[in-house]
Amino acid sequence: MSPSRTATRKNNLRHPKTPDAPGALPLQAPPTLAPALLRAYRNTDYVVERGEGLTLHVGCASAEAAAWLTHDGVRRGLLITACNPFSVDLDPAINEERMQWLDAFLQARGLEHWPALGRDPTGEWPPELSRFVLDPTDRDIVDLLVRGQQHASVIVTASGAVLLVLHPVHVRRESRHRYACSNGEHLVSFEPTDNSARKQPPGPRGGGGKNRVLICRVVPHNGGVVVAHEHRAQRIARIHGAIKVSKTWAEFRKAMPAQEYSAIVRWYDKNGEPRPRGSEEFCAESLPGWSEGDYPPWLQQEMESILPRDLLECHGDEVATHVNGDYSHIPGRRIHAFIADLNALGWSVRHLEDLHFH
Repeated sequence: MSPSRTATRKNNLRHPKTPDAPGALPLQAPPTLAPALLRAYRNTDYVVERGEGLTLHVGCASAEAAAWLTHDGVRRGLLITACNPFSVDLDPAINEERMQWLDAFLQARGLEHWPALGRDPTGEWPPELSRFVLDPTDRDIVDLLVRGQQHASVIVTASGAVLLVLHPVHVRRESRHRYACSNGEHLVSFEPTDNSARKQPPGPRGGGGKNRVLICRVVPHNGGVVVAHEHRAQRIARIHGAIKVSKTWAEFRKAMPAQEYSAIVRWYDKNGEPRPRGSEEFCAESLPGWSEGDYPPWLQQEMESILPRDLLECHGDEVATHVNGDYSHIPGRRIHAFIADLNALGWSVRHLEDLHFH
């Protein structure tokens, strides 16, 4: 089958904050997403009716999807349905009307799409008609979830990562960060702040400015990619710089973030040791945690706290160390593909090899 599309895009589209699909439930917000329902989303077979059919599974990278999207110059695709709002079963006739509403929505937005469906591998519930939408904006994704009253949908990046996208209300309930942690899993959510922003994705939620920006580089000593929030990367880079250049404790104090230096001298107080005088020679081995490799903080190990686990596993592996625990190792050769996926998920990413943090 061939994709559906329209040649024009209307510029005066409304962005209502309330559901408007046929058979809408009298709810402004989704019910709590139960663990069993979340597992059902992850276990579903998502089938794109292209060629002989492309089957996608959340958490499993798809080389076939990556080849298709990359060949067609598509940075992301979204598999979404309008059936059964918030997983409440509706009459088939109402669901058919809702899918007609979805098709009209996609046509009005000028979004190319393919027929798709969600299929229960156990056969306990009938296949659910869906659409696989090519290159929707953040605004499109939010509108489809909110106006169609869907708990979640599935996003596929150009590298073939397959991730769940949550309704924005679920994220506000569970976390103030871009990725909501639900039962130990990090799930994607978009929440644009500007209804008219279509050319430039407004980025992740969780505050303005620095929280919307990630910094990345390749760590020289292990060849892996490190990614951190801009403010976090800059802070850790400043600590590394202070340790590297300081000759005396006075120089070290001046070069360090004030709160960080205060925490170090409080450690001396707590352990009954005299604070180093400014004229004393500075030595990194005098810092608490330095000799054990626990200081400064290791940001490669923190990536799992800000990025979806499924995305990290798509690009790399979990690697164990003898002393400092496990971390996500993404080979440096994948940094450009990794950045492209982060951009597709709404982040603004700066590649700064000269900012020394790891």
